[in-house]
Amino acid sequence: MSLSVVIICKNSQATIGRTLASVAGLATEIVALDSGSTDTTIAQLEREGARVERIEWQGHIATKQLALEAARCDWILSIDSDESVETDLAEAVRDFLTRDDPTIAAARVNRKTWYAGRPLNYTWQPELRLRLVRRVDVEAGLATWGGINPHDKLEVTYHGKRQPSDPARARNTPVVIDLPGTLRHDSFTDMRDHLANNLRHAEVSAQSLA
Repeated sequence: MSLSVVIICKNSQATIGRTLASVAGLATEIVALDSGSTDTTIAQLEREGARVERIEWQGHIATKQLALEAARCDWILSIDSDESVETDLAEAVRDFLTRDDPTIAAARVNRKTWYAGRPLNYTWQPELRLRLVRRVDVEAGLATWGGINPHDKLEVTYHGKRQPSDPARARNTPVVIDLPGTLRHDSFTDMRDHLANNLRHAEVSAQSLA
């Protein structure tokens, strides 16, 4: 089965290289929605053969939904520009795609934050995030990004929506499994950066709630 890796980004030159290297050989296509990068982000993406679409920023949820809808492959893996797929997770995704169990709608991965070159194994753990979905479910409106900005959440739900056309998956509750392995998250470089991120996220969250 083919795999689209979709990414949203802006001025992500510090981390996008690791992101791209981590999905080399795994992704059939890489789709990046860029919201106005002025650094080397776009150049790095294009050098690795990614399809880059330049868009206006519409908030975390709406922009990530646009990225999902831009994918063309059978399965879609959605990652951020400061995330990268560790080797163990890449192998788990390959096995998952090879099996292509028709009863499974989506898969979660465990994200770990890295700090000072090491994983924070006892902070925010486990942090399971649904990131791997079928394109047919995106097209049917069954797989969508929700939540409250900036705390987006990818969900698959059949309740109150059209059921999947595949009889093996036609049920009220979608089957979602957890994949082994780690999705690396390089979200901050030092404590000053971490606190600044907290402030930015609090402001966006307050605006969304208001």
